Amino acid sequence: MLSPRDRSFHERQGRNLRRTLIENGGVMPVGLLRWCLEYAKSPRTPPGGIFSAVKMKFAAEAKTSLPNSVEKVYSFRNEFIAHQEKDLLDPEQARKALKDWIGSLEENFAVSENTPQAEGA
Repeated sequence: MLSPRDRSFHERQGRNLRRTLIENGGVMPVGLLRWCLEYAKSPRTPPGGIFSAVKMKFAAEAKTSLPNSVEKVYSFRNEFIAHQEKDLLDPEQARKALKDWIGSLEENFAVSENTPQAEGA
């Protein structure tokens, strides 16, 4: 049985998964990927359903450098793009962030190519 707090958390994440994966209308897919990787590392037992699937499907990727790469992209996105907490005036910082972003995409693509797909997918 989930606590009210855990229940609310899982309901929000479930809605986000549905909006992103089924309705193709997620607000921040990189944030959802970040959450999936972190959730897979969590020692807590999922309540079942999609949460068990996330934990299982992201378990191997969560043990790679992918979570670190995604975290860099997520932090840069929040700090300089989405919330514009800081002005991005340093071209070298922008260049490094773009390289990190591209590296994360390459790593994510490589991981997805090495992950067996479900039958019929």
